[in-house]
Amino acid sequence: MLKKELGIELEQDMLMEVKESLDEVNISTQLEAESMNVQTDMKINHETGEITVDGITELENGEKKTNKFNVLIEEIEGNDFTATFVDDETGKEYKS
Repeated sequence: MLKKELGIELEQDMLMEVKESLDEVNISTQLEAESMNVQTDMKINHETGEITVDGITELENGEKKTNKFNVLIEEIEGNDFTATFVDDETGKEYKS
């Protein structure tokens, strides 16, 4: 889907770094494309299971948009999962 819509090859265009501590897992990604750059920071709390995603999108014109989401995992099957991302500011829900 990303390749078709944005011309992005995730395997080639995305950088990912995973750090784990006793308290949480932190997954940082950076995606660079012609029309935008996206940086995300996902934190998973080991004790509570809480998942949050902070994202910064920089558009072609230099405008930056910041979003923070709480993630609710609904179903996991192997490597596939279904989740709802809830925008921390607006409360709007996005299903994956």
